[in-house]
Amino acid sequence: MSMKYKVSNEILAGRAPSTTEEANPFRRFRRLAPFLIALVVAFVFNYPALRNRSYNAGYMFTGDILGFYWPSLFKIRNLIAHGHFTAIDFSHYNGSAAFFLAPNLFSVYPVFVVGSLLSAFFKVNANHIERLLTWTIALNFFLAIYFSIRLTMRFLDWDVWQASLAGVFFGCSIYFVVSLGEPTFLFCAAPIPWIAYAGLRFVQSPSKSAFLLASVPVVFSLLGGYLPLGIAATAFGLMTALLVFWIGSGSLQAFQFSSLLRLVAPAIGAIALTSPFLADSYRFLKDSPSDQTPNLFYSAHQLSDLPQAILRMFSYRYKVPGPITEMSAWVGVIGLMILVLFFFRKDIAEGLERAEVHAIAVCIGLYSLFVLITYGEFSPLSDAFFYFVPQLGNMHIYQRFLMMSHIFLALALAIMLNGLTRSHRPESGRTALILTGIGLFAAAFAVARYTENAKTAGLTGYIVFELLGLFLFLALYRTGNRSVIFLSALVLMNLPALSVMYDWSLETQDRGHIARRNPVDLDEQLQSRIVQFMRKYSKKDLVKYVDLSPMWNAGSLPPFPKSFPYWVENQISLSSYHGFNFYLSGRSDYESFMPIGADPATHYPILAPNWQWLESTGADFAIVDAAALGQGAIPDSLLAADPAARLPIPNNLVIVPLAQEFMEPAAVYFDNGVFRVHRPGAIAGSSARLIGSAANLALGKPTRQSSQMGNAGSALAVDGNHNGNFNLGSVFHTQSEKSPWFEVDLGQRETVNTIRIWNRTDCCADRLSDYWIFLSDAPFPQDATAATLAQNSRIWRKHVLLAANPNTVVTTDDAHGRYVRVQADAPTGDRILHFAELEVFGPPRETGAAQASAAPAVRATASGNFANQFSVSIQNEGPVTLEYLMFYNPKLRFYVNGEEAFPRRAPGTLVTFDLPPGKNRVEVRYRDVLLSLFWLFYAIYGAAVAVVVLVSIPWISRRRARS
Repeated sequence: MSMKYKVSNEILAGRAPSTTEEANPFRRFRRLAPFLIALVVAFVFNYPALRNRSYNAGYMFTGDILGFYWPSLFKIRNLIAHGHFTAIDFSHYNGSAAFFLAPNLFSVYPVFVVGSLLSAFFKVNANHIERLLTWTIALNFFLAIYFSIRLTMRFLDWDVWQASLAGVFFGCSIYFVVSLGEPTFLFCAAPIPWIAYAGLRFVQSPSKSAFLLASVPVVFSLLGGYLPLGIAATAFGLMTALLVFWIGSGSLQAFQFSSLLRLVAPAIGAIALTSPFLADSYRFLKDSPSDQTPNLFYSAHQLSDLPQAILRMFSYRYKVPGPITEMSAWVGVIGLMILVLFFFRKDIAEGLERAEVHAIAVCIGLYSLFVLITYGEFSPLSDAFFYFVPQLGNMHIYQRFLMMSHIFLALALAIMLNGLTRSHRPESGRTALILTGIGLFAAAFAVARYTENAKTAGLTGYIVFELLGLFLFLALYRTGNRSVIFLSALVLMNLPALSVMYDWSLETQDRGHIARRNPVDLDEQLQSRIVQFMRKYSKKDLVKYVDLSPMWNAGSLPPFPKSFPYWVENQISLSSYHGFNFYLSGRSDYESFMPIGADPATHYPILAPNWQWLESTGADFAIVDAAALGQGAIPDSLLAADPAARLPIPNNLVIVPLAQEFMEPAAVYFDNGVFRVHRPGAIAGSSARLIGSAANLALGKPTRQSSQMGNAGSALAVDGNHNGNFNLGSVFHTQSEKSPWFEVDLGQRETVNTIRIWNRTDCCADRLSDYWIFLSDAPFPQDATAATLAQNSRIWRKHVLLAANPNTVVTTDDAHGRYVRVQADAPTGDRILHFAELEVFGPPRETGAAQASAAPAVRATASGNFANQFSVSIQNEGPVTLEYLMFYNPKLRFYVNGEEAFPRRAPGTLVTFDLPPGKNRVEVRYRDVLLSLFWLFYAIYGAAVAVVVLVSIPWISRRRARS
């Protein structure tokens, strides 16, 4: 065995290196080189994002960061800085979501926890949070490069050039750069070489402090914010450690079972430390809609690459027809040339140790395996990965594994280039240089003279530039100088990634441009104006609104930020019935009756609200497209009486106060948005308020329909049965046709005040959207379309855009008519019309006046931290009913007068308590035992790591030695 690997085995065995190394005058530089190189490269890559207070950090203004991660980090800071380490997310999903447990949020990432704790002593705004996130991203670039270099220099005895080539090619890979819109990917994958390095250090010198420090990178990866990737990255780190040992020792047989146990022990310790959090997050994930989403098509096929995407290995900039979801396999022209130069040699193994040859085969094999997995329906490996890799196989976008397997490609290329330089010949690379020169000038000529044809072929100036870099590399490779070859490869191989990184900082992506496109996110004055408007029309402690704008627009940005409550929570406590991350942050039982539908016009995802739930929980405002406001986007019964009380905001949206008289007059004694105290027996809902005891004028009346499917005749829509399950036989249904309709004859001309439609509930509720309701004295023509009837001034008409969930109430302002028709048109294709019941009511009768006059005197005061505890104290002369106005969560505990109470509730109903006369106190607490246990472990662990690090600082160590 060569002296090189003898040295590596000595290091791994814990013995001192040879005296030759001790006498090396460059030993000090060798120790500092990984730090200096990593610092310089990470700084160069991240400089545009860090300068000017992160004004040009373009990735900060992309859809997911601006819409979710950045404001969520603001929320993390506010919770932790105020000592709240468990919390329901009262800002979103009507309080159904557990904030810290979202499985794709870095809520417990060490950097942000420490930063949040320290920020308790300072005034922090959104710009400070932005800079913290950009510096944390730069830190991860540094860590990935630094520990990649340290790993190969220490345990493989590579020189600085070879180690730096592998380290920079991994730590500044195109995958890391393009994933900056999802920083959780970077936080999970960057510690891979750190995991391998720390694990091998522990094998080399096992001790309690070494065990503790070796577990740190695993903790960073597991808590990086994306649980599947964190688990996978831990496995990749251990695989990398085994691979490095194999290369260094020449055989895995030298790696004894006890060494293997020591290698995995820190990872096991980190998993044990984080297991309460991992288990709690997994349980929450099982309760979210995403648990029902994974299937073979969703996970392995839906967003997979096409096999022809293999052409993107040549260049990230090469335009290959077909979709690109997040990232594709990429090697780069110089990396591919190293592969060609190496594998086209007559004697491939010349200049290499046997272990290096084996390592190349393993590295290329592992990388190729994950490349093949990304090809979806074309690759059986994708299907096998789904079936045989628990949980990780459900991760949906397998291209994310490319950013982790890239470390194997980086190691392989470094070994190959090292072998090529060891056995360099004068004629090496001559043919490749000639062919590259011809290709370079041909590509440049095609792009310059035949621009359109070149674009069709996928050629651009970027490709010409990368070919120029390849030509320069081959020219320098011909010199045979090892340092020149490695330095040129180090620089030129990473220029494409640097180019993409700097593209994030173009002027069209800076904070100023994005603020003009999405001012609600970044304009503090506009945010304050919205807060003032809401404060004017609602005095509640917790103000609620329903956001009816699409999830995102054509620019992949939300027209109104779904995380708006996070941005302004230092000014007002807001609660939205929706949220940005609707598959992973809400509970399935909540989202089952507050589902995500589609905008009829744009087909963008949009909330399909349950208006009854909004009424019963006291919604204060709605945010809706201004053009859709007058077309039934909000039921008329919920609109506030004052039409001037509306606030226009950018993206053609308007904030509208909702009617607050959801219950009988004087029935409500107290309502702060969290609790409502009211007279026993009072029922919330505009239907009860508007309809009162009025009779259903359509019940059992003659009906007809444009067409009929099976036995689903029109009479089922006036049979008095609201059940929307089609299989239970009370849903009318037409065939698919151009303009389907339903009609009821009231028998005589009636004064109509309210029309209520109950939707189908077992499926397809979105079909009852974008339709018209007509009221006429004369029968409607059989073949008239909705568009034709809408132009008839003698017919009362109402255009309803959103689907009923489960019903919608439309007011008619005492219109008169005998015939009521519901009709939909299809601009293209056909439509289907179905619903469970149509009810028609006249003016309501006054009810409850006598009861209201006898209302008992009630005084109530409430307190709470808008995280995990609320209480209300009531002094009432007579019996009252108290409702908890947020969604029920199984981890809530309710206490009435100091004793735990167990409320009864049906799905989709409020938690209610009947309280006797006297003094009463009701308290709601959120208790998460697993999460609390995790924070206890985490605090002890963090303190222990801090002590070990402080003791390890050289000047402290020397001081201890002297004492």
